[in-house]
Amino acid sequence: MADEHSQDLEVQTAYLPNSLYCNRCYKMRWELENTPLKRCAGCSAISYCGKDCQRAAWKGHREACHRARQKLAESQTPTPHVHDLPPVVTTTLVEGLKIWADWIHPHNLDFLASSVIRLNGGASVLTPSHALVFRLRKSLINLHGSQWNHGEMFHLAAPPSIVSAADVPSSLLKHWDAWTTQCAKLTDDFRRLSPSLPASFGGLRPAMFIIVDVGLVVYYRVLVHGLQCTDLVLQPRDRLALRDVVDMCMEALNRALAFRPSPDLTDRVPMVGTCGERPGLTEPDWQPIEDWDWDRFLRSIPLSDDAGPRLDPRMSWPHVLSLF
Repeated sequence: MADEHSQDLEVQTAYLPNSLYCNRCYKMRWELENTPLKRCAGCSAISYCGKDCQRAAWKGHREACHRARQKLAESQTPTPHVHDLPPVVTTTLVEGLKIWADWIHPHNLDFLASSVIRLNGGASVLTPSHALVFRLRKSLINLHGSQWNHGEMFHLAAPPSIVSAADVPSSLLKHWDAWTTQCAKLTDDFRRLSPSLPASFGGLRPAMFIIVDVGLVVYYRVLVHGLQCTDLVLQPRDRLALRDVVDMCMEALNRALAFRPSPDLTDRVPMVGTCGERPGLTEPDWQPIEDWDWDRFLRSIPLSDDAGPRLDPRMSWPHVLSLF
């Protein structure tokens, strides 16, 4: 159920029941077609999409499963869900997500979302009846406010997906129409107040950030580009370049590496750096990594498919931008 105490649409939240996703691969029930999710026979607190995921997760789940079974035997009450977390935890997760998405990784998320949308058909697949879904896992979060790297707060569990609202449980969509309308209004405001925006500007698109290990869903918005290029048929090399950019964005996000535009407007390859805290600064301090090696970085990432070999990363970035 959506958080009725939240007044700002930007931080509207809902809760994802454990029965709606696999606790190992984090695939959602609506992605599994005819494969039903099955609850852990020991604790009944989490679900899996199959025996392979259950076996792979058992080493990490064993201790929690035994504790949950013991508590259940003692109290005869179900294991608490995210609904039972103290409000400060939910608030901290939402505020942390805002820092992670808006201050640390806005450019990574822009490239990632735009490339995924372009690979899947552009604006034609991202209508108001569809949601752009990001599945995240929380990392170590310090609730006491000491210094730490905000870029490490969350990891992407999988590439973003475009999901039909018809496949999403209604409990997650209570405020979705209002949030979609708000994103469209913000996009119109941007265009009206900034007439010099590039033609590739696609606006703010509504998204769901699902923090899968606690079942928290946060309505958010992501800046995207290139939605006007729906009539351009992607060639094999286009797809390879888009795939490589998606993989680089994913890997950078999961290594807490933040992209920033190059000050040289003719250089369309982003700079790479890290974000930390410094006394006296209200926002995380971005520091570039000198002598960044794109070739070495891309070679370190396993291929996400067998569509073809890696391209030269310094060529992939401008190639993808040309598709926007």
